[in-house]
Parts: sequence; structure tokens; C-alpha cells
Amino acid sequence: MSSGYTQVSVTLSHESSITAAAFSPNALFLATASADGGLYIWKVEDCELVCSAVGDMPILSISWMQTADMLVYGTESGNLASCAFSPVAESLNIVGYLAHGSAVNSVSLSGHLVASAAGRELRVWEWRNSCPWHMVTDVFNPSVDNLTYAQDREVLITTVIWAAEEGQSGLLVATYLHEGIFMFETETWSCVRSISLGGLAVSASLSSDFKLLAVLNLGVGFEIFSMSTYARLRTFAHVGERRTTASRFLDHDTHLVCGSGLGEAHVWDIRSGHKSQILSLHAHDKVPVVDAIEASSGRSYIATGVSDEISPYVALWVKGKLLIPTLPTRVERSCLCSFAELCKAELLHDVESLCATATVSRKTNQAECLALVVNSYAQDVDYSRDCCKLLEDELAMRLELDPYTLENIMPFKFRD
Repeated sequence: MSSGYTQVSVTLSHESSITAAAFSPNALFLATASADGGLYIWKVEDCELVCSAVGDMPILSISWMQTADMLVYGTESGNLASCAFSPVAESLNIVGYLAHGSAVNSVSLSGHLVASAAGRELRVWEWRNSCPWHMVTDVFNPSVDNLTYAQDREVLITTVIWAAEEGQSGLLVATYLHEGIFMFETETWSCVRSISLGGLAVSASLSSDFKLLAVLNLGVGFEIFSMSTYARLRTFAHVGERRTTASRFLDHDTHLVCGSGLGEAHVWDIRSGHKSQILSLHAHDKVPVVDAIEASSGRSYIATGVSDEISPYVALWVKGKLLIPTLPTRVERSCLCSFAELCKAELLHDVESLCATATVSRKTNQAECLALVVNSYAQDVDYSRDCCKLLEDELAMRLELDPYTLENIMPFKFRD
């Protein structure tokens, strides 16, 4: 397999599981959201946290405006919100309102038009500085909206995507969990096409040229459809547990990166149908969130959001030159260092992850969390006492704690 993407050495730490991630159109910033209602804006180039805000409900979907200083998002409580972002002032100005009676699973932007999906509701809004926004239409789907299911089954729109250039007529694509894919033209908002999957359509993404549609058909895999012929072109395996994971097109729409439930993301070559790369994370991690973008500088980025109860994070992957260092591949590591040195390198990487967004007041809490990581490595590494002492000193320096405090907080269990 080719190894085009390399993991950046710094991960973006969060307090709760990752629920959404989206690169800004200029690829300078990454917006991430977590299950505790947190919204974070990061600089892609150096992984620095620019600003953040914490709400009272989880954010489930994020979409940037083309100006890259404004984004919209939907929450579990049915709210839509716009967030004005100032990288200079390092501030967020958030204005929102109740737009749906259920969780907003997906939002998509086309110019000043915002499409939102919640339950069986599919609505189009005209974005305004003030709230509530003007509702353009409540899209009616005669094939679905008249259906009545038993209590164990409901009409649920999982994804909505604009398939049109800004300011031009085109299609609004929506995936329905049980009913499949539906396409609405954007003048009369009537349904012009539907595709039955014979499974559960839990997530979808569209190529940048609007020619390909990727849909996760749960239990089947990631299916690629032609937007011109509506034919199914390829199917890629969905690895791990039966759970919702995202996919994104990348590399000029020649590849598809897919999340999984096995601590890794997979990059598929759409033309050949082969897996071109595995983006490996920790084995116990779930990777439900991915996003990808190609920058004007020639670099390409992937963000993988991890759902982990102890230390959730977003990992960045890059193809092309980057200012901050990247992690060597596992093959490179095994050639360069012994098993003990390998574990030390991975341990220090986890230290960087925990320290990435630290404040002085949280150093002690971080050290306590880090103790779990250290001890898990210590059980498998035959460190001498001298080597252990060097590692302790290095951790103390990175956590800005004196060695005595660190020793009391973190009782290492290295072999003597």
C-alpha cells in the first residue's frame, strides 16, 4: 500500500467524544465539535487552538461559508446557529434559534442558502445576520412524508448535501435511513430522482465536481454512485462495528477516506477499487468522523475524529510539506528503534496529545489522566531504573511540574 498521508505529531485533544469536524474552505482552519457541546477552531498549519465555546447540547453537524469567517451548525436539541469567527480577535460570536423539533443531523450551505435535516423534516433557509432565518421552503417528499411506520421504525433524514455551484440551479441530495437517496431540483423543490439501497443509508458525501456520491449503506459498505447515470460504481467494505461513520472524497476525487470502528481510517482508490492506505490510530478507538480538503498550497489534509471515553481527540494527516513534524510510520519506527524505544516514542506522542490544549490550572488533572497512559505502556516495556528516571524528567518538563510532584501523582510501575 502507498503511504501518501502522514499523521501530524500533535493531536487535538477534547473533553468529550468527537461529533463533527469540518475544514474551512481555504484549508487554514478546522472546526471540531464534541458531545459535551464544545465547538473548537484550530489552525491547521500548527494545530494551535484559536478559540472555543461550550454550549448545552451536542453539535451534530458543521458547514462553513465560503468566506471562511462564518460557519453554521445544528444541534441535538433542534437548534440552528451561525458562528462568526475572528482569527485576529480569537473570538466566536454565536447566534442561534430553534429550527426543528428534533436533532439536526445534517446542515449544508450553498451561498446564503442553508439546508437542514432533522427527523423527517428537510428545510431550506436563507441565512441572515439576525435570527430566526427566513425559511425558503419545507421540502415535501411525497414518497416518504405520507408514510407511517410502527414505533420501532421512523422516517429519518441522515444527510443533506447541495449538488450545485453557488448561485446556480442544481440538486439537493438527501439520504433517508430506510428509504434511500432522494434528489430535489432547486427551483420548484420537487423530487426528480430516487435510488433504493436495500439497506440503511446512514451517511453520505459528494465529490467536489458533483459527479460522484458516496453513501454508507450499513451492513453493505460505502457505495459510490454516478450522479449522471445514478449507477452504482463501486462498493468498499465498512470495517468494524455496525455504526455510523463518515466518508470524504480527496485527491481530486480519485480517492475516498472512510472511518471505521477498529481504530483506523481507510483510504480507497476509486478507480482501481483497492485500498491504498490505512490510517492507523489506537486499536480501541472508534473513528466516526472524518473530513478532508485540498489546499491551494498543494497540501492535502485529512481529519479523523475519535470517539474514546478517556481521551477523545482529532488526528490530522497531511500529504505534502508541513511546518510541524509528522510521526514516522510504524514500519519506519520498527527499523529505527527497539521495542522499548518505540513505546517511549508513542508514549511521548500521547503526552503531546494531552498537553496540546492545556492550561496551567489543568496540569494536575492532565497528569492524573496521563498516569493511565504511562502505566499501560510501563507494563510492556523492560525499562531500567535509569531509563525510567530520564523519562520521568522529560514528562515533568513537558507537563511543567517539578519531578517530586509528578512522582506523587504518577506512580510509575517500571521494572527495576
